[in-house]
Amino acid sequence: SLLSIATDKDVVRGFAEHDDHQWPDITSIDAIATHNPTCVQATDEAMSSISLMVTKRWRHLPVLEDETVVGVLCIQRCLTEAIERAQKKIGKTQWSSLKQLEAVDPTLAKALSPLLTDVRTLRNLLAEETSQQQVVTPETN
Repeated sequence: SLLSIATDKDVVRGFAEHDDHQWPDITSIDAIATHNPTCVQATDEAMSSISLMVTKRWRHLPVLEDETVVGVLCIQRCLTEAIERAQKKIGKTQWSSLKQLEAVDPTLAKALSPLLTDVRTLRNLLAEETSQQQVVTPETN
């Protein structure tokens, strides 16, 4: 199993939990990482993984093949692709309610129902998150 995972949420939580003067003294990712994270297997159903991420409000979910990490699911990308698939089925780019989505893709609608009642709201949230993403490299200050 995976020992730990450090995400952007862990870094933000680390900042919030430590005084500003203590933060530079934290030299270990282990100090802020999520230990023993829930993981899915590469053979698991995609929609059950999306549903788990939505229900638990996780943005990232490690994917294992046996005991080896083979990837990390990102909720934004998963939901964007699922919505695009449903849009192709319904032939529309927006829905006025989750009930319209249920008629086309009940599995996706069930996965989204704990989070939202209006799929357009989800689209807006995804667009906002995409515009706020920043790539961090070793050269980033």
